[in-house]
Amino acid sequence: MKKSLGLIFLLLPLLFALAKVEPVNNPRQLIEAQAGFFMNPKWSPNGRKIAYTAANYKGLWILDMASGRTNQLSDELSAGYGFEWSSDSRYICSRVSKYEGVRRYNAIKLFDTEGTGSKLLTDYTTFMPATPQFANGHVYLYMNNKLHRYDTGVQNLKKRIADTSLVFLADDRIAISNLVTGEMNWIGEQNDERYLNPALSPDGERIACEVYGGNLIIMDKDGSSRIDLGPGYHPHWSPNGNYIVYMISKDDGHRITSSDLYVAGADGSEITRLTDTEERYEMNPRWSPDGSRIVYDDYKSGKLFTVKIDFTLD
Repeated sequence: MKKSLGLIFLLLPLLFALAKVEPVNNPRQLIEAQAGFFMNPKWSPNGRKIAYTAANYKGLWILDMASGRTNQLSDELSAGYGFEWSSDSRYICSRVSKYEGVRRYNAIKLFDTEGTGSKLLTDYTTFMPATPQFANGHVYLYMNNKLHRYDTGVQNLKKRIADTSLVFLADDRIAISNLVTGEMNWIGEQNDERYLNPALSPDGERIACEVYGGNLIIMDKDGSSRIDLGPGYHPHWSPNGNYIVYMISKDDGHRITSSDLYVAGADGSEITRLTDTEERYEMNPRWSPDGSRIVYDDYKSGKLFTVKIDFTLD
């Protein structure tokens, strides 16, 4: 018996090494009975809801995963572009837009997904290039070379490890703000690189992002220890920070011609293609909070899907 147990323990590392991410099979379509073109789905932190938007990021909807019911929170322009969930899965902050004549105005709005309405956190302004982020019960926005903090009125929101830092774009550079000390550090000042879609790891120590004219990279939040993953867009971390999911899309200069999903280890290993379809253009993937599923949209049909991920996140 002791010899058998010893053999099992010796084989465990090999078994984990052989664990692979399997290609997607039998994706589940969401909101099947509802017509429309939908995109950019994001899980709530408790995994019970998915927020999403329509074409051109117009409007914002909520899908309750248990009941299948949907609820439209907003029909405003750009509401579905840079929105973010609060840690208690009840609120969403977003940058919304409106036109007065030919001039576009933007503001930050807080939505209550349980039906008590919304409120503006800022006045409308003509210049607001950044999108808002939740941290420590507040909403932060980088604007006019300054990080602004807005009180949401929401009490006792759960703090996350990464809430000690905020990562955002400013003039195509990555800025890391330490919310404890107030210090601000920049990535890209020395090498003149420009970045897109930075994603902070769950432990707040690493960043996955796109390089303009380059590839998808993972690096420490000081810009060191860079790992080049090759072409890739819109990275999102697994809940334990060991993997990222992302998309590789192609276009002809006018329209998207293909898109598929990939998963890679945070160390650059195990790059695995999840989808390989001509009839769908899989985009904008997001991991569920428990790591068991990925939600994404099909740019070709405007439908939303989830797929089960059959591998261990340990």
